[in-house]
Amino acid sequence: MEKPPLVPPPRAIPSSLRWRVQLGGLLPTIAFALLAFGGFMATVFVSNSELATWYRFATELGTTEGTALHSENTNMRLNSSTVVLVEFGYRVNGDDFIGQSFCQGRIPEDDETVLVEYALNNPETSRIEGMRSAPFPATTAFILIVPFAAIVLLAVGYIRGRRRVELMQNGTSAWGLLTNREPTNTRINNQRVYKLTFTFLDEAGREQTATDRSHKSEFFDDQIARHVLKRPGRCCIVQLLPGSPKIVDEQWAPVRGISLARVFILPIVAIVVIALASQVTF
Repeated sequence: MEKPPLVPPPRAIPSSLRWRVQLGGLLPTIAFALLAFGGFMATVFVSNSELATWYRFATELGTTEGTALHSENTNMRLNSSTVVLVEFGYRVNGDDFIGQSFCQGRIPEDDETVLVEYALNNPETSRIEGMRSAPFPATTAFILIVPFAAIVLLAVGYIRGRRRVELMQNGTSAWGLLTNREPTNTRINNQRVYKLTFTFLDEAGREQTATDRSHKSEFFDDQIARHVLKRPGRCCIVQLLPGSPKIVDEQWAPVRGISLARVFILPIVAIVVIALASQVTF
């Protein structure tokens, strides 16, 4: 088998190729899509929930009688019910204040007497007893599960990407032939993912194996040599790396602008969506 196409390690890796491998692949794609969706939902709903106001009432509270001034429907709904804003007035230590609460269900009439809770250390912090201080309840925080999952996936993807880049820089380069193929329980695009085992010869002429995973049938041909990168405890097939890195004159080649731009689309979309969500008002 002819010699590997790469020079011995350590090898230089163009920054464009680093980014392409680091941010490419299925895991970062899923993570950024989840971050865009979950970030939007969390920014819009959690920031308008009692989770964002609880600390104002985490102190000693007093009560006083107040008067409902007027109420109006908002454009927010919860459990198929419209959220209503109720404005009320009250007096504490001779000073008059106006506050807002949110509710569903029974709405007090204008000029109806209501019981107002307020923070003794800051009387402007208030709510009608039994109503919410924000449009949504604190339980809306369950939405945070989605962006949290996205962050976990991004962290895992980052670690995997770093390992791939390290393999490209310092891994043993060799040609390997497919010697075993085992089905896994994973599917991509309704196609079974297989664990692929490749056999190759290292620099000392010793036979070694490397494993990778793919659902693409073109990698199941045991007559085609594949470019293997191997280090103790990890390995990969170059053609299965994100963007299928190219080699020119035994060195890693830079990535074309279009290919690099693709991996930045979802991160930029996620940032823009979250920024727009922060401007949403009800």
